[in-house]
Amino acid sequence: MTTPAVTVAPVATIEQAARTRVLPRIPGVDPRRLAVAVRDGVVSISGRVEPRSAVSGLVRATLEVEGVIGVDQAIAFDVDDRYPIIPAGF
Repeated sequence: MTTPAVTVAPVATIEQAARTRVLPRIPGVDPRRLAVAVRDGVVSISGRVEPRSAVSGLVRATLEVEGVIGVDQAIAFDVDDRYPIIPAGF
């Protein structure tokens, strides 16, 4: 039994898609604050985003790009928006 070959899209194509189609559409992401690199179908993203929730959205959207087989991220965030702010009078 043979394993089907995995076709990896060209690095420039994946990087262009990540920069122009993924980064700008995620709320709280400023593309100027992120670095993107691609190697063998794995996209490495590093830098900062505003809300913490943008990190998971960014990873999910990047995985949807044709030719991407993985995402390696080192993304920091400015605001932890996982929990709502509860007024002190509660």
